[in-house]
Amino acid sequence: MTVQLRVEFETLLDLVDQLSDEQRQRLMRHIQQSEDRAVTQAEWKTLFESTVLDLGPIAGDFSNRREDWYGDDGR
Repeated sequence: MTVQLRVEFETLLDLVDQLSDEQRQRLMRHIQQSEDRAVTQAEWKTLFESTVLDLGPIAGDFSNRREDWYGDDGR
């Protein structure tokens, strides 16, 4: 049975700070070993989605045309 818990990163850091030195070393070894194994598709998707940053709606006057950014000569 897999349990998924949502923990804020800052909370995780606070929890790691409470570990003993030996426990931190064990955690580091665990993380390093998990990086060596193949990543499943679901894990890859989760990692990819964690890089997405929502900056909100695009401004109404935004243009993705090169000419609007650099002028008529396209440079």
